[in-house]
Amino acid sequence: MNSTLRSSASLSLLPLFAPLAIFVACGGGDSSSDDANTGTSTEDGSTADAGELGDGATATTGSFWYINHDVQTVGVSDLEGNQLAHESIDEKPRGLAVGAGAAWVLTDSGNVLRYDQKTRAKVTSIAAAKVPGRIVFGAGSVWVTDDNDGSSCDAVDSGYAKVIRIDPATNAVTARISVSATDTFACNRFDGLATDGTSVYALVNNSFGLAKIDPSNNAVVKRVALGTGGGAGSGYLAAGGGKVWVHNTSTNTIAQIDPSAFTASTPTAVPSEFLGQNWLATADALYLDGSDTLLRVDANDPATQATFPIFKSPDAMAIHEGTLFMAHSESLEAQFVTYDVATLAEKAKISSLVYADNISFE
Repeated sequence: MNSTLRSSASLSLLPLFAPLAIFVACGGGDSSSDDANTGTSTEDGSTADAGELGDGATATTGSFWYINHDVQTVGVSDLEGNQLAHESIDEKPRGLAVGAGAAWVLTDSGNVLRYDQKTRAKVTSIAAAKVPGRIVFGAGSVWVTDDNDGSSCDAVDSGYAKVIRIDPATNAVTARISVSATDTFACNRFDGLATDGTSVYALVNNSFGLAKIDPSNNAVVKRVALGTGGGAGSGYLAAGGGKVWVHNTSTNTIAQIDPSAFTASTPTAVPSEFLGQNWLATADALYLDGSDTLLRVDANDPATQATFPIFKSPDAMAIHEGTLFMAHSESLEAQFVTYDVATLAEKAKISSLVYADNISFE
């Protein structure tokens, strides 16, 4: 049977200092079913028609999906930090993407769980990766990294790295694409995965560099080496506003990748305390995260940088509709903090029942 995220309207009365109490298991544990949804369990245990969440809760534009890895929860929240629906699952979720009318949750088990955006019902589970890493949605498909497909490689790696493509129309894996950052070194692990809506970009670290995948033929069409002397490296990848960026954590630099020529700009130094693990990219700026400070980098002049204090230790960050920056900290008092993107002045600090590792706006 399908499971449906449970309506959470009444949970606002629970104390914030008891986070584990709010993650209630939902019915159905069969993650492989794709049967039609027949009903939704509401907070009082009654059954609503499919698509109804009870208590007047509805899926609206501007809400966001979230996951919590350790508590094994998938949910939906409004922009005020209130849970609209939630579900405890049997697998640990590690990645999240929204697209094609669905939320796609990648788990540590390598499965991709599909949830319907409107009904919030779990539609199916898709076996995708053996060693899953990251998930994005773009060019009409779901893309997942897999560091090991079981084939032989060498003494360091146990398999050729793959980027896996899932077709939302069929919920089937339609391609497993071998990815490398050089022509000669085909065995890599992934540091990042991003899309600009047209192409897919994979950052690999054994031979540190970036590969561009063309969705029209499911092939790597361009590569650029970023490591010193073609060696290994580490970093993070971001795409936004028509630009692609790589943060090289080995050298504490950032570089823009020209999507057409696929060449890297001259690297620009950034302070080492800004890791970029949750960094964001827009047409105007990059935002790199520190423990309690945010670094804003001008996208057109990366040497122009400014730091701003932010809510301590954000675990999940996102920019919504180009105007709202959200940071979230998982603590005894979970809170979202909103910022004005232009000035990064704090606008509001919102108490929340949402404990998130990753958020993705609808």
